[in-house]
Amino acid sequence: MNKHNAELVNAANLSPKGSLGKLFLMARKYNHINDEVSPQLPNTINSIRLSIIVGNTATFVAPNQPVAYKANQQKQLLLDLLKTIDGLSHVDKVVIKVDYI
Repeated sequence: MNKHNAELVNAANLSPKGSLGKLFLMARKYNHINDEVSPQLPNTINSIRLSIIVGNTATFVAPNQPVAYKANQQKQLLLDLLKTIDGLSHVDKVVIKVDYI
């Protein structure tokens, strides 16, 4: 067997160029937003995650239908929390989707 001397790369410090680089930056931004929002959510919906922001709409993903239902009842709370984060004051709509994987 050939053993490759591959160097481990810490993906947190990776800065690729082009489209992939933009995806990494967007993922880091959304992870940061999730880290700020999650602790402020009620325990019943703190497992939802921000998936994408397009225009003025923020889409969250819930792990199952019951959490999505409860999150839909808390849309105003989610919207208020997002508006407290720098650069997200333009968001005026929240959509909740279910991760069916």
